[in-house]
Amino acid sequence: MNKKKEDNNPKEEREESEEPSFTVSDRRRGVLREGDEGEAPPAEKQRLPTYLEQLQAQLEEKDRKLREFMDRVEQENAGFRERLNRESERRMEQARTELILEFLPVLDNLERAIASAEEHGPDDNLLEGIKMVNDQFLGQLKKEGVERVVVVGEPFDPSVSEALGTVPTSDPEEDNRVSDELEKGYTINGKLLRPAKVRVRRLTVE
Repeated sequence: MNKKKEDNNPKEEREESEEPSFTVSDRRRGVLREGDEGEAPPAEKQRLPTYLEQLQAQLEEKDRKLREFMDRVEQENAGFRERLNRESERRMEQARTELILEFLPVLDNLERAIASAEEHGPDDNLLEGIKMVNDQFLGQLKKEGVERVVVVGEPFDPSVSEALGTVPTSDPEEDNRVSDELEKGYTINGKLLRPAKVRVRRLTVE
């Protein structure tokens, strides 16, 4: 009887020492399994921009393009204003030049009247009055940038004078020099307004 009871003890000990054959895996996010240290979950690696992030990127791109467009428009407007100002100034200068050209014949007549009065000896008061008007006229033209071209006694310069005749001379030093003016020449702001009409001395050989 004792032997039978002893035989049953080892069996019970074997059953108690046997371990379970299944394992438990924890699949909660953020929990790493053995051997996965340092690796991010697959979901983090494949993360795509959210809808709001895509909208924000699109808005930033459109804002950049709008700023570039506005900069181009501003540059074009500045260039247009500059061209418009230059054209306006050019037209004003042209109109002023044409107006002054119309006054020059009046000045010519005044000077002819002065020359005639000096030659024939009229009333001194009348002569002085004509000279005063002439001087005032010249002074007003000077304010507009008009200057008289000095050519008498100078070598003939076709860029400021127009030769209408010649005067003979025996002096070699006087050859090709302006003898006298038939009509005075003028410049405006350094540019030729009207060439002087002159006669030029020519050396003659006897």
